[in-house]
Amino acid sequence: MTVITSTCHTNQAVTCAKCGDVLTIPDWIEFFEEERRILNLWSCTQCGNRFETEAIMPADAKSIDDAKTMEAGQFYQRLFRT
Repeated sequence: MTVITSTCHTNQAVTCAKCGDVLTIPDWIEFFEEERRILNLWSCTQCGNRFETEAIMPADAKSIDDAKTMEAGQFYQRLFRT
């Protein structure tokens, strides 16, 4: 399995390196709090390619775990920016 280091933000699509298909949701997400690292496991439904992406959260990253933000639906707008 290939590990790809990602610096992309949530508004950028993940594509399969083998066939170019756009992937929308990883099969598995794992967060390592001590390392501030997020691993995503992806599977392409078109060609069967499997790979991981890795993202490192900056030390000064702010949480959006705010009830008002969640209630207003802003969480999903931030997550799926177009």
